Amino acid sequence: MSMDWQGVRASPSSHVVKKILRLEIPVDSYPNFNFVGRLLGPRGNSLKRVEASTGCRVYIRGKGSIKDPGKEEKLRGRPGYEHLNDPLHILVEAELPINIVDLRLRQAQEIIEELLKPVVFISLILLDLCYQISFFILLLLNIFCCWYCL
Repeated sequence: MSMDWQGVRASPSSHVVKKILRLEIPVDSYPNFNFVGRLLGPRGNSLKRVEASTGCRVYIRGKGSIKDPGKEEKLRGRPGYEHLNDPLHILVEAELPINIVDLRLRQAQEIIEELLKPVVFISLILLDLCYQISFFILLLLNIFCCWYCL
């Protein structure tokens, strides 16, 4: 028996199927969070990593998926840009053998859902930590100055 798609054993009856999964982006819940930037990552590396590790194609679609709002407005309504009328969402497309397509879509979904979790809470914890450190430094300076003046 020969090896098929990325090391998975091919069965005589396995054929390639195309499936598309739509994932909603919670823009309404977190209006100030940059979901597109978080999904893309530096130079698009986060999205490239998802595609490379799962064999799926990932598309960011909907209102806000184009960086320039003016350009997005010009493209709205044109053929091929109908998605701009929808809320921001992600399409995950897999064209793989039937025996692994669902597994790969699930893997991509898990990675993307992890990326979609806002990191607001971490920022607040770091801000509080910085405040505590600066307060401690001021306290030490105050003690040192009082000790030095004596």
